[in-house]
Amino acid sequence: MVKNLTLFLLLIPYLSKSCTCYQSKSFNLYDFDKSDMIIEVEVLSEIKKQIREIEVKSDVPSLVFLNKNKEYKVKVVSYFKGEKFKFFILKTNDVSSSCFWQPQLGKKYILYLNHSKDPIQQNTFQMGDCERKICSDESNYTDEKKALKMLGKAKSGTLKIFYQNNIILEGVFQKRNRHGEWILYEPIVQGSEVSNENSKTVSLTYVNNHLTKVEYRKPISKFTESAFTLNWLYYYQSALNGH
Repeated sequence: MVKNLTLFLLLIPYLSKSCTCYQSKSFNLYDFDKSDMIIEVEVLSEIKKQIREIEVKSDVPSLVFLNKNKEYKVKVVSYFKGEKFKFFILKTNDVSSSCFWQPQLGKKYILYLNHSKDPIQQNTFQMGDCERKICSDESNYTDEKKALKMLGKAKSGTLKIFYQNNIILEGVFQKRNRHGEWILYEPIVQGSEVSNENSKTVSLTYVNNHLTKVEYRKPISKFTESAFTLNWLYYYQSALNGH
């Protein structure tokens, strides 16, 4: 098992003030399935960047960063999904990102990551604008970590994941493979009323880890549908069709 690995986190500041990314407080299978790697990290220190003076067209000197990003040295605490690299780079999207995120020194985070599309940088992971990330200070950190561990350890039998006594996900494993019906319930979001009767939204049928059927039920909340469950539906329909 790989422990205490060092990696570098590249963060690029944003220009826009608006952000339209939404993250549920509760765990959801959609974010798990679409991520290449899920890890828990501790932020150790910021790597200071050099600056240089350049001439702009107006002949007024201007200071700019050699690299328009921030770098952080972090330590991998736990792996929940994906390969275990000794060293790799985490980076965000370009400077026009409206959902700029910056870690706090000394804090732990659960990060959902995806490989860079650059074929030359195979060991690079991208911290996208709307990629799921949870700080250890947040109320859902412990529940998220518990859910990830349950998925990783499951071998055979029924799996049920809860958030604040609300069922969020249930499914069956058969010899470590998803098998039978898997049900994704409405997510719990910030400020939403918690009910013990959150409804089923997406039903997935598997045969030995192979997705064979997708069914959908509209949630009562239009916001929940537009921000979450329609994305879930489109993702799994695409997977069903082999895309």
